[in-house]
Amino acid sequence: MEINKLRAFVDLAKTLNFSETAENLYTSQSTISKQIKSLEKELGQELFERNNKNVALSEYGKLILPNAEKIVLLSDWISKETSEFKNNNSGQIRLGIIPTFANYDIFKQTMVYQKLKPDISLALQEIETNQLINTLKQKQVDAAFIRTMMPEKLDFEKIIIAQESFTVCLNKEHPFANKNEIKLSDLKDETFIMLAKNSLLYEPVINLCRKAGFDPKISFVSDRMS
Repeated sequence: MEINKLRAFVDLAKTLNFSETAENLYTSQSTISKQIKSLEKELGQELFERNNKNVALSEYGKLILPNAEKIVLLSDWISKETSEFKNNNSGQIRLGIIPTFANYDIFKQTMVYQKLKPDISLALQEIETNQLINTLKQKQVDAAFIRTMMPEKLDFEKIIIAQESFTVCLNKEHPFANKNEIKLSDLKDETFIMLAKNSLLYEPVINLCRKAGFDPKISFVSDRMS
């Protein structure tokens, strides 16, 4: 039984809102839904009663919730104690990074730091963006380089080192290719290539399109930015 599934269950039992739980755990609604369904399949019982408008704890969910909360708390405590033990007994800094970390200037600065501090070992661990926050919460890394749409929701000491904007990639012969700026509503008839649903960018892009008055036509999705 994976601790992340129990963590999703415990948080959803409090919020009764998939969107809110996804924000709390820094992941997507689809990921939370898959984790809950997988846990229900593993247990052979429904944890929530769902309809189009509401989510409520099932009787079985109410029964196991107190022990699930204890397991999550115990897991967090073990991770914290293990992290502190390792930190007190090694000169290593564990840095969680997104797969595209090498594309940022901070990567060069990190390498310079390593040369200036040869007595400190930097261990870079590449982790998918939607898992980095939980990895940091569980003390599996000491610091993390994170791309997020919601910096104000990060419950950690944080430094914003760069801000990025959305760019539209078009064929050079496209009518919009020579424009310096394009309104999102201009793209309502275009076909989109998107990052996968489990990425942190998928749902925000969909929501931005809907605010612009349309649902994007998606022809292809991928787990990788390249």
